[in-house]
Amino acid sequence: MKGIIFTVFSDFVETNYGVDQLDDILDSCDLASGGAYTAVGTYDFSELQALFGALCKAQNMELSEALRLYGHHLAAAFVTQYPDFFQEVDDTFSLLKNIENHIHVEVRKLYPNAELPSFSHKHDESDRLTLIYSSPRKLGDLVVGLIEAASGYYKETIRIERKSPIDAPAESEHFYLTRLSNG
Repeated sequence: MKGIIFTVFSDFVETNYGVDQLDDILDSCDLASGGAYTAVGTYDFSELQALFGALCKAQNMELSEALRLYGHHLAAAFVTQYPDFFQEVDDTFSLLKNIENHIHVEVRKLYPNAELPSFSHKHDESDRLTLIYSSPRKLGDLVVGLIEAASGYYKETIRIERKSPIDAPAESEHFYLTRLSNG
């Protein structure tokens, strides 16, 4: 995984739980990297799993909630570091539809070996979108946080329903999105 995911995780913990909590989490995990991350580095997904496990234990929090909250923090970092992606579209659905064929294309130009999740979509109606997330990492809760944060950025209210068809691959998850209000 790209290091930005890890550096933003460190910032997330420090911002929300303090630098001492971050130090405790890093100390409690047996990390090949030693917990020293750079945004452009590449690190094993197992390190992120260990970090989230330690955070959840320390905060007595469910993993799904930790990932969702982290998704909000990650989205805010993306807005700060990559504002053009957010400013070139007018709403959450447009942003989500741009992930695979625009945003990830740009990411791959910078990091050709990046192992990115896949996002596809079906535009059901003007206020309905089906987003299909595929990744062996199964971070659907993080995706929920990203969607919630994006809808907040565009001042929209979006209902998120998660379910996957029985015939969907195990690493695939469907998000049925309904826009309830526009900003």
